[in-house]
Order: sequence, then C-alpha cells, then structure tokens
Amino acid sequence: DIKNSNITVTDLETQSFYDSSNDLFTQSETKKISFIYLTAEDLLDKQIVSEQEIKDAYELEKQAFNSPEKRNIDQIFFDEEETAKTALFSKTTKLLSFENIIKERNLQKDDVSLGEITMTELPQEARSQLFSVSKNSVVGPIKTDLGFALYRVNEIMPAVVSTFTEEYNNIKKAISLGKAEKELNEIIEFANDEIAAGLSLEDVATSTGMSFGKLDIHADANLPEFTKSISFKEMLQSAKNYASDVQFDELGGILSIRLDGIVDPFVKDFN
Repeated sequence: DIKNSNITVTDLETQSFYDSSNDLFTQSETKKISFIYLTAEDLLDKQIVSEQEIKDAYELEKQAFNSPEKRNIDQIFFDEEETAKTALFSKTTKLLSFENIIKERNLQKDDVSLGEITMTELPQEARSQLFSVSKNSVVGPIKTDLGFALYRVNEIMPAVVSTFTEEYNNIKKAISLGKAEKELNEIIEFANDEIAAGLSLEDVATSTGMSFGKLDIHADANLPEFTKSISFKEMLQSAKNYASDVQFDELGGILSIRLDGIVDPFVKDFN
C-alpha cells in the first residue's frame, strides 16, 4: 500500500518525470463548439392534456390495459365416450392416464396443444369446467362437435385488469410526450428558418427555448450523453463557424452546433 509506505517523491523528481514524459500529459486536439439542444422530455411539463383526452385514450386502448384470464390447455379426442372414460382411468391418476394416451398414440405436443387461450375460444360446453379447475387438472370426456374430448390444464395466466385510475398518469405522460414530439418538429422548422436568416445559436436558443451551451471536445473530455450519438459525431466532423441545421439525433432530441475554434495539441501545465 503506497499510502502507508515510506516512499517519498521530491518536487525535483516530479518535475523531472513531467519533463521527460510530455506525451503522458499532452491534451489532444480540442474542438471548441457551441450548441443548442432540446428533447421532448424537456417540454413535457408545459404540455396541456385535458381529462377528456385521457379518458378517450383509455377507452381506445382499453383492451391493451385489460386482458382476460388465459389457460394453456391440451386436448385429445375420442370417437366414443366409453373409450374416452376407459383411457382416462387406465392409470392411477388422470394426469398419468393423459400422458399415457399421448404416448400410445405417438402424439407430439403440437398435436394436442391449444396453446394459451381465453374461455371464449373453447367449445361452449367445455368453458365453465375448464376455467373453474386448478392447474394440472384433467377434465372430460366432454361431448363436442369433433367427438368426445379430454382436456388438460397446464398453466393458468390470471386476468390483467388495469383501471382508468391506475393508468391515468401513464396515459397523461404518453399524450404529453406525443404533443412534445410534435412541438419539436415545429421548433426545428422555426429554428432552421431563423438560422437561414442569419441568426446566431444564441439568438435561436432565446427564441425557441432550446438549451445553449459550450463544450471543449477532445479525447479525454467528459461530455454529455447526446455527444455520443452518431448524428452529433457527423455534425462535428462537418462543423463550420456558423450554426448547422437543426436536426433530430438518435436520442430523440434536436440539435445544432457551431465550431468556435480548434486548439492544437498541447502539453498541460505542470501545475
């Protein structure tokens, strides 16, 4: 542990190391830029969403918020009821008997599986029985249009019910986000008209509410998240000493930059 050791380094030794290792203390080329940036999230709080809009959205998506109970069910058909009953009680349990029928008939999973289904997807005569028993129950034989059926309930997926009150905030946010994204498109059009008319980034930021800032971009710089996007990197490569067109980036924000200057690589000051 260096902290607890008796090793000491003199100022002269430190200076000597610095002088002989300038490459370790060289800052790469630095691009100084100004930028304006805005995201839909930045605009959320100013969006006005009426109660009626939220109610209408809930009604429109009600099926997505509420799903009925589903059950994973297998079925096997017999021509005769007595044959079905005999097969059902051929083993010590109904579950073992069901598996034995599958094996004897050399059936595959796809041959017997109904998948995850709702009550209304079953024959009328089987619905109440199959949706009242527990998991791993075997039901039947039940007479259907295709013959006498034995059913096995493999899994039960409970109904999902999400009320208007429970979904209220999520719906409001989704509507607000949609409105904010629409506003971003309007801001892009307005901002690009302003830039085309010769206004500076500072002026555009003032008139649109976009955030204005400055960055020194070099290899070791600690930069905000939006600078990691492909759009930003492409903008930086072609940046000039005037504002670029405002455009969307991959994060959903809108962005314009201006190159304010380039500083050649330099050795950082010893102090």
